[in-house]
Amino acid sequence: MADPIVLISPTITLDSVDMTTFIKEVTLDVEADDVDSTAFGPDGWKTRKPGLKGAEIKLVFNTEFNASTVDDQLWGWFTGGVPITFTARADDGAISATNPQYSGSVVVLKMSPLAGKVGDLAEQSLTWPITGAVARAVS
Repeated sequence: MADPIVLISPTITLDSVDMTTFIKEVTLDVEADDVDSTAFGPDGWKTRKPGLKGAEIKLVFNTEFNASTVDDQLWGWFTGGVPITFTARADDGAISATNPQYSGSVVVLKMSPLAGKVGDLAEQSLTWPITGAVARAVS
């Protein structure tokens, strides 16, 4: 049995900008629609097929307002109104069968420039839909 991994040094880029050091959490969700394909029959069980696929990426950023960091980058992507590319892999090592890289394009529909309670670290917890396919590279 293979050893499970611990996320310590993943790599996450947005619009070819390495944002890894500003991100404290990442979740890439991919799914297919559940299409009921049941027809008349004596067994009384539903049958299903996978339908259209979709995905989203969830990121939690530590907020910074320095030039070319979190707020500056997110604001530009949000106001730009065009999809941006992303890449994500579990380790900053080479892309391989044991360290696949996932990539695609996200639509930046939301940002939270100010969020938090008194005494808390300022964070932005964002979920963006992926437009088009998610690719998985192993080399």
